[in-house]
Amino acid sequence: MRRYIHPRFLSLLKDYEAEEVITKDAEISQILDIIKVILERKTIKYWFFDNWQEYLHFNEIFSELIPYLRKKYDIRFLIAGKDFALNCFRFNPDQYVVPITKEGIVVYEMSKAFNITPKEAEKLYSLSKGNWNNAEVIFVNQFKPLDEIIHEKVSNLYESDKNALFTFTIVGKTFSSTTIKAVKDIYGPLKFMKEFAESRILKWEYPLWRFASEDVLNNIRSYIKDEKVLREKFTKKLSSYNYSDLWGRLALLSEDDIRSWTLFKLKEYRSTYNLQRKSNILKEILQKEIPNRDLYRRELIDLLINFQEFSQSLELINDLEENNLFDLATKVRCLSYLGKYEEAEEIIKNNFMDISVSYETPEILSRIGSYYFLSKKIEDGLYLFNKYLDRIINLGSSPKYMANFYNMLALLTIGENKYEKALSFLETGLSFANRTKDKVILHKLLNNIGDLKAYLNGPRSSIYASLKAYELSKYLSLNLVVISLGNLIKKKIQYSNYQEVIGLINILENLLEDIKFDYFLYSGYRRLAISYLYYGKLYDLERVIQKLEGIKNIKESEILVKILKTFLNKEYDISEEEVLNTKEEQIITLYMKLAAEKGIDLSKSLRGYPTDFPLHVFLKGFILKESFFNLIGYIDEMLERWEFLDALYSYMLLDEYMVRREFFMGFLPYVRLEAFELAILLGIEDVINKIKEKMGDTYKEIMHEHSKLRALDLYMGRALMEARGEEEAMEIIYRILTDFLEDFMVRIDIGDRVLEKGNRLLYDSHLSLTYRRMPYTIKLYSLEKPSPKVFFVMRNILKNFIIFWEKKYGIYDPLTGIFNRSYGERKIEEAFSDFVREKEKFSVVFIDIDSFKKINDTLGHLYGDYLLKEVANIIKNSIRQSDSAIRWGGDEFLVILRKADYDDALKVVERIKMHIDDSTNGKIKISYGIETSSEDITSPNELISRADLKMYKYKYERGER
Repeated sequence: MRRYIHPRFLSLLKDYEAEEVITKDAEISQILDIIKVILERKTIKYWFFDNWQEYLHFNEIFSELIPYLRKKYDIRFLIAGKDFALNCFRFNPDQYVVPITKEGIVVYEMSKAFNITPKEAEKLYSLSKGNWNNAEVIFVNQFKPLDEIIHEKVSNLYESDKNALFTFTIVGKTFSSTTIKAVKDIYGPLKFMKEFAESRILKWEYPLWRFASEDVLNNIRSYIKDEKVLREKFTKKLSSYNYSDLWGRLALLSEDDIRSWTLFKLKEYRSTYNLQRKSNILKEILQKEIPNRDLYRRELIDLLINFQEFSQSLELINDLEENNLFDLATKVRCLSYLGKYEEAEEIIKNNFMDISVSYETPEILSRIGSYYFLSKKIEDGLYLFNKYLDRIINLGSSPKYMANFYNMLALLTIGENKYEKALSFLETGLSFANRTKDKVILHKLLNNIGDLKAYLNGPRSSIYASLKAYELSKYLSLNLVVISLGNLIKKKIQYSNYQEVIGLINILENLLEDIKFDYFLYSGYRRLAISYLYYGKLYDLERVIQKLEGIKNIKESEILVKILKTFLNKEYDISEEEVLNTKEEQIITLYMKLAAEKGIDLSKSLRGYPTDFPLHVFLKGFILKESFFNLIGYIDEMLERWEFLDALYSYMLLDEYMVRREFFMGFLPYVRLEAFELAILLGIEDVINKIKEKMGDTYKEIMHEHSKLRALDLYMGRALMEARGEEEAMEIIYRILTDFLEDFMVRIDIGDRVLEKGNRLLYDSHLSLTYRRMPYTIKLYSLEKPSPKVFFVMRNILKNFIIFWEKKYGIYDPLTGIFNRSYGERKIEEAFSDFVREKEKFSVVFIDIDSFKKINDTLGHLYGDYLLKEVANIIKNSIRQSDSAIRWGGDEFLVILRKADYDDALKVVERIKMHIDDSTNGKIKISYGIETSSEDITSPNELISRADLKMYKYKYERGER
């Protein structure tokens, strides 16, 4: 909002707090409120936009604001600025250009403004040369010529006042209260200022003072005899205040003294968080002949890498007078991002295969890790990282270096599809980043955490990290704002109202006009294109495609354009290989959508693409013609994760499929109604109208049936919450189903637990419906064929039963029966508190099943579930009653051993390994890490993290995955 308002009115905004996102209508309304306050105090005849580009930036706002203000307040709007480009505006210049600079008009306006005769106004115009600020000075001083007024005022000053006034002119036309303070400290009271303000030579316009005009400034400057002495005294005084916003001004005032100039530039560099500003400062410094140029080159290299300017960074590395290991690691990173893997590999082989561990090792590894990540040599990269892992954990290196190390370790771990483990590394990295207060590192880790949490658990779990990253990016650079805002839109589009998201999309599109680097342009326009495609805004999509076509240095852009144009019914030859080679989840998702909509078969490579992302799983299942009930299960997972837009898309895709198959016609009304509710929630009018049209005359009837299901769902939820146990819960479920069926049996599986109610004679041969939300499954056995409504009732039953079960037995993992993670976190906090209070030692053991993903993929999820239960039972039976066995997530377990040191814990682990060997004939192995409480471990999280890292290292030393 502050960008709209002249500085003199900013004091009126003291209580204004910006909202996270506001709609265009709300924004216009708020601006009008502010204008109303302003116009209560002062009449405005002309409203100047002295930067026509700023006007265009907010054109959507002003196009509605200006006609209203013109009519209501009779204000004339004047648009000006350097290199004014009239062709950028949509109005007719003959109607809108105001001839305000024409002599006759200015004379007429002066006569009215100063309440003087036309003859006096002509004289005033002549003396002021048409300048309104000069005119005000001349009018207040009885029509004397401007140079005469200045001569008279300056010549009457004492010498110290003259020097004070001249010092103000050194700064320029405007100066701040800090400038006044400095001048006061040097020369004493500034008595002349009151008289100069009354004469209009000086003016106060919040938050700055200013000379009336450049003519006034130049007239006063002509009296300066020895500017150098004044400048030195003033600069010395200003620098003594040590204000962060002064250093750039001080550098300008010290250009003749290279040493002082460099000092002030370095202080300006350290006081700003804006990466682009930092980069520009270093470039300015390197243009001067200064010593230690390599020091500034290295700083600039790191900044350029943040902007993905790898070619320029590489040039600077080659300009370094001497290369150290740090520089070589940076060179590996640049070469890797430029696709020059052979050169990068050669540097690694010659310099990094066996380095001594030092303070800088974590940062060196994080930089060369880029090669392994980008070239997809994940195993080699992880082997190298694990080679140094145990020494790095205890190294005591810089928090900044450690944060970067864990960030890269997480990226490599993602390459192995170990997402939970990667998230653990990112969160460890974030704890180090928080200690640095370095906004760049914090931004990087928060962005990665937001993306990974969105992948694992959906946007609802990731929005906090993404919002924080977005807020941080505003301090850093426009390039990073584009990345963070794109990530935020990616999450918010899934569950937020259309108007709110479109507001963010418009901000992103405006930002991209100022972006220079292809990487950030591609990232931003890719997000815009996908968003417009999701919303069906095909005109905007075509416009963004043109922008993507202009990005020649990003090869993925070409593949993306082909896919997008195919959605617009244009024929392009797209191979699955080139889609998979992009390694971009967003492009692969788009292609799978295209395959589902156009009936394209998937190759074995794409069918086997490793992902548990619900939309991917749904699209794969849809293309491979999985059962309707499985597909609904995938949609329910999207809904649980707040991926409402993906769920809406999936329902609409199902709709197109179901209308062509008679079997599904009974299910279709319920699918349409759920899609309708999602479209209303998301505020997508086109989809709302489309579904309404499909429902036609049956809309009221469907709504009536749906309201019955909603009422039943509400009753069921309350009844199950009040149930005293599982038998009573099953009785409620059975009673509900008797409204729809006569002779039946209902069964619910929770891992190994089986609950059932009804006619057990119907087992085996009369299974009618199954619905699964792992590890929960509900099955219905019946002689009669259930109606489609029964399926949706069963679905609601299972949803409410899961809530009941987790509330009643919420400390246990439903699959394995041991403690779940949330309860396990409470147990470890208790143990840690006991250690802090009573020095009662305890140990934690992190256990991971080797090659579990491979087992799941080859032998199936049912065997994988059996194995998890078997290992959980062995762990539980191998520990004491005072100890705790916890399923931490996936194939990971955590064991808390009270009153146990490292040796005690190792004996327990050996016992667990022996029992697993016996149970599986030696075919299943585990990796483990042990950590014991000690004074240097300051939190439960640190204890777990250390055990986790030791387990990780142990796994890789043995070549297991």
